[in-house]
Amino acid sequence: MNFVAALTCGTTPEVVASRCLNQLLLRSEPQGELSLEAAADFINELFKAIGLHTQISPQQCETGKDFDWDAAGCRRYIFHRNSIFFNSFELFLNQLSKTVRNIQAKAVESKAFILYLQLLGVWCNCCMDLQKQDSDMQVKFLVEPIARINYQLFLGVHQIKRKCGMDFGGLDIISRYLLNSALHGLYYEECHPYIAEGLSKIIEQYFGTSSAFNEDAFQFYRLVFRLGHHKATHCGVFKSLIRMLDKLLRQQSVSSHRQLVSFLIEKSMQEIYYTFLKLERTKGLLKATLTFLEKLKPHLLDLECLSQTFLEAILRLALHKDENISLTAAELYIKIARAKTCTDDYILKHILEFYLEEQTNMESMMPYVNALWSYFPYMQSIEIYFKLLKDAGNVPDTMHYFVAQFIIVVYKKILEYDDCERYANEFICVYKTLPTLFKESNSECVNGILLQIYSLSDQKMLFST
Repeated sequence: MNFVAALTCGTTPEVVASRCLNQLLLRSEPQGELSLEAAADFINELFKAIGLHTQISPQQCETGKDFDWDAAGCRRYIFHRNSIFFNSFELFLNQLSKTVRNIQAKAVESKAFILYLQLLGVWCNCCMDLQKQDSDMQVKFLVEPIARINYQLFLGVHQIKRKCGMDFGGLDIISRYLLNSALHGLYYEECHPYIAEGLSKIIEQYFGTSSAFNEDAFQFYRLVFRLGHHKATHCGVFKSLIRMLDKLLRQQSVSSHRQLVSFLIEKSMQEIYYTFLKLERTKGLLKATLTFLEKLKPHLLDLECLSQTFLEAILRLALHKDENISLTAAELYIKIARAKTCTDDYILKHILEFYLEEQTNMESMMPYVNALWSYFPYMQSIEIYFKLLKDAGNVPDTMHYFVAQFIIVVYKKILEYDDCERYANEFICVYKTLPTLFKESNSECVNGILLQIYSLSDQKMLFST
């Protein structure tokens, strides 16, 4: 089983995989079970491919312990990846399961499946023993190459489970171990993108096939979202989740749909969304997060699971300088607030109070109003703000000043429309209410702010009303 030498010399992965498995079958045939000599040779070659020169014996393969990792050079190990060889090696690993399936399809009585899975079981035992070694063994430097190997092996085992319906006692255990090992590859810059993308596609395609697979999927999502500096991955996973939700709904897969939605609104997942909304600076990921939450909302029967703090993180993005983000955030905020059975009056007061707490400069007020304007028509009535000024008996003066400033911004927004008749009632209300308001108000500052309305208005409009 000198597949490392064969791949190095340029033999195609398909040919090498075929030779390797034929040798496994040939050497295992006499005793009618897995040849431990063949297993030892195969595992030594796997380690050789990543630069570790082991001398694992058949006896060690049988017991799953007493491996001499020190003699293999673990204490001095550093992973040096030759991209040309390693690409060929990974193709070979992926090809192994395809070759096994082909052999089994041609000869139903063949033990190719069983022998291959037993071989992987021995490999997993070796890896687990290696992981138990102390830090002096430099095991941390072996995590990435082993994750790369096990990712490819996992893909193969997954296909065997899907296409062949194997009834093998340790299949799920082997699959789970290979996946867990592969997930460690997400921590490494070079292999993160292709492992994340590959697993995301598999999960999207096969989610709901079993509870065990679904749990594996959730484990992947929890990890991939908590790894920073991979914005493209996060955006891609959000898009994949949206497609999954729609697919499960179309297929009326009630149980799987409910399980996925329940997972997506778990506290730990909400914390991830909140972190993105609150701290993320990348426009692409902010937009992806908002779009995902927008698509998730119709799948939720009750939005009380979303806290006021979470809602404010969305509203905060209505202040974002990027118009696309601010508009999306504003629309999402209004939809969620209304779905939480908040009254329009409550929503408006929250919008005002939130801005007053968050912002000290008035320059952001117009973009804030612009973002919310079309999604929340209730805020377009100036009469409401006049009532707030009249009824705000015990509120601080700063709130009076702020509401007055907000009236000016709303009035300017109304004036932007060429069709004056659209807001005719607002103009009538303004010009009839202002004189009374000036008399009743004890604040010269508030009156001074509201006087701007006259300077902003067209004289003909003033006289016509």
